[in-house]
Amino acid sequence: MPADDTIVRTDMAQKSSFASGVIAFGVIMGICYFAASVIETTLVSIILAIFLDPLVEALVRLRFPRALAAFIVVVLLVTFLGIASVFLYNRVQDFASDLPRYSNTIRTAVMNVRRRIEQFRRQTEQVIPRSPERVQTVTMAEPSIMSRYLFPGVETAATALLMITFIPFLVFFMLSWKEHLRRTAVEAFSEADQPGVANGLRGIASTMRGYLVGNIVVGLILSAASALLFFILGLQFRIVLGLLSGFLSLIPYLGVLLAIAGPVVVALPYIHTVPPYIVLIGTLIAFHVIALNVLFPKIVGSRVNMNPVAVTLALLVWGWMWGAMGLILAVPIAAAAKAVCDNFPGLKKYGSLLGE
Repeated sequence: MPADDTIVRTDMAQKSSFASGVIAFGVIMGICYFAASVIETTLVSIILAIFLDPLVEALVRLRFPRALAAFIVVVLLVTFLGIASVFLYNRVQDFASDLPRYSNTIRTAVMNVRRRIEQFRRQTEQVIPRSPERVQTVTMAEPSIMSRYLFPGVETAATALLMITFIPFLVFFMLSWKEHLRRTAVEAFSEADQPGVANGLRGIASTMRGYLVGNIVVGLILSAASALLFFILGLQFRIVLGLLSGFLSLIPYLGVLLAIAGPVVVALPYIHTVPPYIVLIGTLIAFHVIALNVLFPKIVGSRVNMNPVAVTLALLVWGWMWGAMGLILAVPIAAAAKAVCDNFPGLKKYGSLLGE
């Protein structure tokens, strides 16, 4: 009987631990959903701080005070982003001056498509009569959908602009208070778990840094190849288009569509035959496939070490929760979770589940 009681207690403890884990996971996901803007801003700041930390460490080794080194690095980051924004703004202004030609071409193409759709609809109605009740219901439903989603979109954009202003300050404080934050995080755990926490933090930093560097390298390779393609096809704004197409292609799943859309729009006033579009779209798709199957496993995959199922599920969950930003942050979040699991004996099985 005592042995049976021990088995029963162990089974009950395991069930209780599992239930507590499920509840905790649900609470965390709920917080992530309702506090999305705050958590996204914090995560972006953490990733930037991890990426910039080697520069701060290099300045510290040159006898700069850590706070001053962090300030210099953040100022350089903001300056670089400002210069890049001015460069892109000038290119957008050039594009805007040519916009009438693009709009006329696009309007003509849209009218042709609408004319064909209308012709197809009329031919279909000759075979299948239209139901007045159904048409009326669909027509009445459209305004409610627009009114339901218009204001939240504006609210989200305003919130994003507000939160972006916090990022430089968060990055500065994270870099200047790095040792204090790390020590506090480690000491918050029991003495037995502190080595695992310290190793987990180092693993997260190493994984995030490798992931960012790998994506930048792949993005630059795709940008150079895309810019060369646009030069061969005679497109304008080829450098800006190359950078946008190369880095947009890094976005999972939707990236290839975003990478193609801009060049196709720019090509409309200059290219009026089908073969160049086939070359343009086919080559960009080939670039994306090569990046996904060759460059990413070699350059990024070795640093993240996650299996495709875990990556896909992470993209699905965080994309559903946070939209486009979730697709960008999904892999870093999953990689950080794997780095934590790999450094705690009780969680290593989950790390193996996420790994290759």
